[in-house]
Amino acid sequence: MMNIGIKIIFFSLFTLLFLQSAYAQILKSPITNISAQKIAENKITLVLEQTPLREAITEVARLSGVEFVFSDDLLDGNVTVSLELTDRSVPEVLDQILKELDIGYVVQSRNQIVLTRKSTIKRTFGTIQGKIVNRTTEDALWNANLEILGSSFGTATDRGGFFSLKIPVGRYDIRVSNIGFEQVTRQEVRVAADRTTYLTFRLQPTVVQLPAVSVSGTRSTVPEHMQIEPSVLTIRRSQLTSIPFLAEPDLFRALQTMPGVSSPNDISTELYIRGGDPDQNLVLLDGAIVYNPFHLFGLASAFNSDIIEQANVSLGGFSARYGDRLSSVIDIQTLTGSTTETRGFANFSFVSSKFTADGRFSSRVKWLVSGRRTYHDVVASAIGRNVPYFFYDLYGKLIFQSGKRDLFYVSSFFSRDTFSQKDSYRKPNIEDTQDIFFETPGEAADIPAGEGFTFNSKESFIWDNLNVTGHWLHEFSENSTLELQASQSRSPLDVLAQTLWTAASNASQATRQFVEERNTQEARLSNTFSDVSILDRSSRLDWTYSPHAGHRFSAGGGYRYLRLNYSWETLFNELDQEELVVFFDEAPNDFSYKRNLQQWFFYAEDSWNLSPQLQIRPGLRVEKRDYNDQWTLAPRFNLSYDLNPSLNLKAAYGQFYQGISTSLENAVLTFLPVIFPTEGASPIEKADHFIAGVSFKGRNWQFSTDLYYKKLSGLLRAVNGIPEFEHGSGKAYGLELGIRKLGDRLNLEMNYALSYTKRKFGGNEYFGRNDQRHSLTTMGKYHLGRNWEFNFRWVLASGRPFTAKTILTPETIFDPVTGQFIITDFVNSPTVDFSNTRNQVRYPVYHRLDLGLIKRIQKHGWAILPYVQLLNAYFRKNVLYFDWQRNNTTQRFERKTISMLPIIPTLGVSLEF
Repeated sequence: MMNIGIKIIFFSLFTLLFLQSAYAQILKSPITNISAQKIAENKITLVLEQTPLREAITEVARLSGVEFVFSDDLLDGNVTVSLELTDRSVPEVLDQILKELDIGYVVQSRNQIVLTRKSTIKRTFGTIQGKIVNRTTEDALWNANLEILGSSFGTATDRGGFFSLKIPVGRYDIRVSNIGFEQVTRQEVRVAADRTTYLTFRLQPTVVQLPAVSVSGTRSTVPEHMQIEPSVLTIRRSQLTSIPFLAEPDLFRALQTMPGVSSPNDISTELYIRGGDPDQNLVLLDGAIVYNPFHLFGLASAFNSDIIEQANVSLGGFSARYGDRLSSVIDIQTLTGSTTETRGFANFSFVSSKFTADGRFSSRVKWLVSGRRTYHDVVASAIGRNVPYFFYDLYGKLIFQSGKRDLFYVSSFFSRDTFSQKDSYRKPNIEDTQDIFFETPGEAADIPAGEGFTFNSKESFIWDNLNVTGHWLHEFSENSTLELQASQSRSPLDVLAQTLWTAASNASQATRQFVEERNTQEARLSNTFSDVSILDRSSRLDWTYSPHAGHRFSAGGGYRYLRLNYSWETLFNELDQEELVVFFDEAPNDFSYKRNLQQWFFYAEDSWNLSPQLQIRPGLRVEKRDYNDQWTLAPRFNLSYDLNPSLNLKAAYGQFYQGISTSLENAVLTFLPVIFPTEGASPIEKADHFIAGVSFKGRNWQFSTDLYYKKLSGLLRAVNGIPEFEHGSGKAYGLELGIRKLGDRLNLEMNYALSYTKRKFGGNEYFGRNDQRHSLTTMGKYHLGRNWEFNFRWVLASGRPFTAKTILTPETIFDPVTGQFIITDFVNSPTVDFSNTRNQVRYPVYHRLDLGLIKRIQKHGWAILPYVQLLNAYFRKNVLYFDWQRNNTTQRFERKTISMLPIIPTLGVSLEF
C-alpha cells in the first residue's frame, strides 16, 4: 500500500496538461486595436435630407452602434448632408458624407472611429499599450480612464486593467485617473511609427487609513492589526498567476517564493517559516482553523485560489489576537461577493477543473460558490494506466448586510481526498495451482464451476476537511465595533486495507483449509482498519474602540473545544515508515488514543501614534488549558517609526505558546500528521521572537531587510509509540533581504535568506531538518505586448541536512577448503553506525528554473487566458533522498538517488466572465 501511495504522487506529477481549443485574438472592449474590416462588416441603411453634419454623424452612430470621437470645433454647424444609401458599410457611408470636407477618419477599434482633419490622417501612427493597477496591491483597475492631453484621443481599461490605443506619432502627456485613486500624469511619452510603446500606470489609493469598521465588507490591503508588524506579507489572488505554477495557481507554493519561507521539497506544499515546523503555522480560513490544509500528500494546498481575496501572512511577532502557534499566522480571507453583477472564474487543464461564481440576490445579500475536482484517475485510465486517486473541494459563502451597522456572513468549506484500489482473481484448487499469489492470464476460464478459490483485496484512504464559520460584525459607532464568530473544523480520516480469500462451493478440502489459514493470517497481519479524526469547536469575541485618531484599543476572548480520536489496527504491516512517516514518528502497529480538551484565551492590545512618525502597540495574551497545569501569559510589543515618507523602521518582541503539536522529525515525506497535547505538568512549547526590520519604498524600487532571533523551549519529540515524549529546546536566527523593481514592461523581484535552525534533545544539539543556510529566489514578469505576459522564477538554495542511514551487512566467514570468504545470513553489528550523528550531512545544492507564458483575450464580456508553464525547465535532478542498495554481484552497497520533480510542462486555460 505504501508503494502504491508513492506511485500516485509521482505519476500525478508526470501527467501533462493540454489546451482544448484556440481562441481568436479579438477583444470586445473599445480599447483594443481592431482592423477596419470589422467596421466594414457592419451594414446600415441611411436617408438624410438637408441634415446638419453633426446630426448626420449622430444618426450613423445610432444605426451602427459605432462610437465617434471628435473635437467640438471639427464639425461645422452650417454644413448639411443629403443622401440615400442602402445596405452600405460604415466606411462607405462616411466616405459619402465627408467627401467634400477636410475631415477624415481613423478606425480606432471595432466600435470606435476617430474623426479628425485630413492633414492629421496622413501622419504615421503608433500604439500605446499597457496596464493600470493599484499601486499598493498590484490589482488591475477596471474602467480606469486614460487621456492623451491636448487631443481627442482616450480610452478606458478592460476587466484585466489592460488598455491599447492607436495615435499619431509624436510626444504626448498622458493622464490616468480612476475613482478612489490619485490622478497620475506621465509626461513626454514618445510614440514611434508602427511601434508599440508599453506603459504601466500604478495609482495610489486616495484613502489609506480606513475607519475602524466597514460593514460593506471591504478591507484594507493589510489589516490594521498587522500594519505595525514587521515581516508581514500580503498575497492577492491576482499575484498567484504571476508565478509559474504546477497545473494551477497555488497559495502555499506562491508563499514559498517569499523570504523566510521554504518547503521541505518540490513535492510538498508544507511551509517552513523562519525555522519553524509546519504544525507551528496557524492556518485560518475565514477565521476558522484548518488542521489539514493540504491535498495529495502535500502536493497542493486545500484552497482553490479563485476564492481567495487575499492572504495575510505574519512571519513572526504577530498580534495578541492570535495564539497557540509558535511560528506564523496565515490568515486567508475569501472574496466578499460582487456588488454589481454576477462574475465567474474557471480553469480547465488535463489534471483538474474548477469553477467559481459570485453575485448578489439583492442590494443586501451577496453569495459566492466554488468547486474543484482533479481527474488523475480518468486521465490515467484513458492511457491504460491505473491511478485510483482524486480529490475535490467545495466552498460556499452567504453575506447579509442587515443595515448600515450590521454585517453577517456564513461560510462552509469541504474537501475530500480519495484513494481506492481493488484487486481480485480466481484460482483452481490449491493442489492444481502453481502460484497462488499471482493471477495467471486465462487460467480462470479453465477452472470447473464450483471449484477453486477467489482472492479479493481492497485498499482505501479517505480524508476530509469540513469547516463551517458564522460571523457577525456590528458597529456601535464610528469609533467602536464588535465581532462575534463561531466555527467548527473537522478532519476525519479512514484507512482500510482488507484481503479476503473465498473457497468455491465444491472446492477441495485442501483448498478450504488453505483459505481458512490465509484469512486467519490476513486478519492478524495484513487487514488494516483506522478511525482518525480531529474536531474543533471554537467561538470568539473581539471588541475595538478608537477614542480618537491615532489610538485604537482592542480586546477579546474565546473558547475552544478539541476532540482527538486516533485508532488503528495492524497499520504498519502494510506501510513502511522509513522514508514516509504516517501520523507521527515511532507510530506503533496498533494504537488507540482519545482526548477531550478545552482551552480559553483572553487578550488586549493598544495601538498608539505617539507622534506622526512613531507608533507602538503593547499587548498581552492569557491562555488556560484544562489538559495542562500552567497558565500562560504572553506579552507582545510592536514598534514602527517613519524616518521619512519612504523609509520605515519596525521592531517586535513577543512570547508565543503552543499546547498541541505534531511529532515529525525523521521523515523525508509526511502523510496525515496528527497532533498531541502537552499534558499535566509538562512544559508547554514556547517561543520568544526578537525582530527588527527596515523597508524602503520608492517610485520604482522597493527594498526590505529583516533580522530575527527565535528562542524555543518545551519542544516535543516522540520516543516510543505509546506515545511518550521528551522535551527539548532550539533556536532559529537569520537575515532576510528583498529587492523589487517595478517597471512598465519588466517587474523583477529578488529575495535572499541567510538562516540557522538548531534543535537540542537529550544534551545533543543538531541542525533541524528545516535548516537551510542560504536561499536565493529571483523572479519576474515581462509584458510582451498584445496582452502576452512571460514570467519566470529561479531558485538557488543550500542542501538541507539529513541523517545518514545505519548500514547493516551480513557476516562473512573464511572457508579453508575454497580459500574464499563466504557471506552468511547473520548480522553481527552495524557496518556504519550514525545513531549519534543526526543531521550531520547535507544534500547537494538545490536549484530550479520555472517558466510561464500567459495571454489575456477579451471577447464578448469574457476573458480567456490560455497559459503554458514549464517547471524545472533545464531538468535539474534535485535530490529528494538517498537510498542504499546492495549489489548482489559485487556484494557492495551502492547509493541510489531518488529525485524530486522532473521537467513538467503544463497547459491549460482560465476563463473570467
